[in-house]
Amino acid sequence: MSKAKILALKHQIESGKIRTDSARILEYIIRTGPAYIPEIMQVLHLKQSTVTGRISELEDMGLLENLGADLTPFSDYKQSRFGYIASEQKQREKRLSRHLKRRNRWLNVGIEEGWLDEGLNVVR
Repeated sequence: MSKAKILALKHQIESGKIRTDSARILEYIIRTGPAYIPEIMQVLHLKQSTVTGRISELEDMGLLENLGADLTPFSDYKQSRFGYIASEQKQREKRLSRHLKRRNRWLNVGIEEGWLDEGLNVVR
């Protein structure tokens, strides 16, 4: 994600002019502390697909991290809890880590499916 998008998101929260679901979710977690997906859905009146999609984007930006799964009052099974990463250095590290995981996953898919060779060249 671009630095401009991250700055725009933070500006929405700081100004109080929250326009996007991502900003609503981020503001909620910053204000109340780590939160579970069902909790965010209930409090912000959002669909599960919206919450999970925006959380994934916020993780890609390095703003949120998965703190593990616990049994919650919101469901009968374990749910992941997400927290805000306040440190800009840790945010950069998280962005890079997510990028590299995705990159490596796609490279492995390419090799397994035969459209990349072991040298990572496209097979024609």
